[in-house]
Amino acid sequence: MQKYLFVYLLFFLLACTTRIQSQKIVKDQTGMLMGHTSRTQLFFDYPYWKEAFENYQPDSTAREEIRHLARPMEIKLYYGTWCGDSRRNVPRFLKIMDGLDAFKITMVAVDRDLDANNGEPGRWDIQRVPTFIFFEKGKEIGRIVENPKKTLEKDIIAIIKEQAHE
Repeated sequence: MQKYLFVYLLFFLLACTTRIQSQKIVKDQTGMLMGHTSRTQLFFDYPYWKEAFENYQPDSTAREEIRHLARPMEIKLYYGTWCGDSRRNVPRFLKIMDGLDAFKITMVAVDRDLDANNGEPGRWDIQRVPTFIFFEKGKEIGRIVENPKKTLEKDIIAIIKEQAHE
């Protein structure tokens, strides 16, 4: 009985280890993040980004409008830790969306060749970073590329409102 328990425990531990390794965040030889990342990992590896997040004050009226318009959406966020536009806009975007649970944000870090070691950026025609792609019911409904046309808050509202009227 103890033998079976040991074998079961061993398989369980190996399965957990494999799962953790498959979610491992990759850094290339220059130390850039690549692949699927999280806000926690980004802020741990790049404290400046966390500081920028904490210091940014979103337009409270616009943020309230985003909260009011919020409905289930997925947002794919492609960024580069080497990119000045990403360094400026990603922490701001994350602060604007902080606590708005209707939006599921997937973060993907890319290198200077816009590669994330998974082929995903090519699938979505990522040509500049950061790129924020908004999806509703699996369909792309809009994107913000590199810099907003007006402000991040206003561009987010425009994307959400545009689809609310269709």
